[in-house]
Amino acid sequence: LEKGGFDSEAWELIAKTKIPVLKLIIQDLSFLFSPRNIARKFLNNLTLTLISSPATNTSGDPSRMAFAGFVDEIVSKYEADISVVNTVCIDAQAWFAGNRQRLEIVQEKVVRSESSKNKKVVAETRVVELINKYFTGTDQPELMEGFVVDVWRSVLRTISIEDGDQGARWKRAVGLTESMASFYSSCADAINIEKYQRFLPTMMKSVKMLIVDCIKDRSAEDAMEPFELIATALVAGAMPESKKFTPLHLVSNVVDVYERKVAISGECTSLGDLAVGDWVRIVTARNTIEACRLTVKSDGDAPWIFINQSGQKIAKKTREELEMGFSQGTLKIIGKGLWVDDFLTHAFYDLSLVPKTAFPEKEVVRESKNESEVEIVLKDSLSNVDNCVKENSSDVQKIDCDAKENYGDFENLTLIKI
Repeated sequence: LEKGGFDSEAWELIAKTKIPVLKLIIQDLSFLFSPRNIARKFLNNLTLTLISSPATNTSGDPSRMAFAGFVDEIVSKYEADISVVNTVCIDAQAWFAGNRQRLEIVQEKVVRSESSKNKKVVAETRVVELINKYFTGTDQPELMEGFVVDVWRSVLRTISIEDGDQGARWKRAVGLTESMASFYSSCADAINIEKYQRFLPTMMKSVKMLIVDCIKDRSAEDAMEPFELIATALVAGAMPESKKFTPLHLVSNVVDVYERKVAISGECTSLGDLAVGDWVRIVTARNTIEACRLTVKSDGDAPWIFINQSGQKIAKKTREELEMGFSQGTLKIIGKGLWVDDFLTHAFYDLSLVPKTAFPEKEVVRESKNESEVEIVLKDSLSNVDNCVKENSSDVQKIDCDAKENYGDFENLTLIKI
């Protein structure tokens, strides 16, 4: 951990946990190897949460007060019973879980809002392209053009948002749009006008049904009236004045692309590696620090959206603004925010790269020399033993012969233990 990355109060809380956690590790080595270890998860959550500057109010920051309570309990009780560290960490996890749940609720609201905006942008593009496809270059009476660019455009947008471009309602609306575009020119022909006279009741029913489904800011009758008036007049043989249809234009071609899927975990080294769910450290205009989580990642000039840990503040930054902050040091990428896990992963990886140390060559030679010396000593010792055995055997044979001459055969003697 970088001491400069935390305020003095936060760093003091972190430093207090060092000795208790070290003693706990000696008794429970799973801290080193299991990311699910309760004390390890506590330290990950503690360090991530303490990045943010404390809230400036008279009653104190409730989060800091809660952390201080957990740490003080560990420090005051660990000497008598080191297992108290795990007990306190379990209680702390309940607090972290509640805070994380509140944050998830806020994130879900932002997601729904941004997804809705995204759908509207995509839908508007689709609607404008459809209308321009069939109406551009055609002559249209004023009532028909007014109905299409107002009511019918809204109907198409709603259907596109709700059903996309593969739904049955959208396909029906596409057919009706094509018929509306050719209505005026077809009624000028005696043969085609008869077709529209037969088709009009069905067309009116379909248009009204879609208006009832999609238009909520006015009555269906008011919304339907312009089309009903011009369509009825055309099939009756009236030919009102017309003008070339003016193609529609999009207000903006920017489309927010929301990434719902969180990328695989890993260390982030640039903004391109940053995934939804990752954390960053932002220095605010008030020179305070906020740890914020990426909630919406966009393409193009659309802003990325970050939410702070309390869920009460939202930051919207374009990719250009983020790159500038990254280069100036006001934005730092944290990634998943699992400091202990990251450190242990790097530490074990570094250990795996350390080559196994071989004995120096001269030491091996010396060992070989010593082995030879030992062999020589053993051989000398064995020779001495053999000589002693031979000498003793001769003496025994001589004694044996003398004994036989003086006392006879030993087989007839009785042995007495002394």
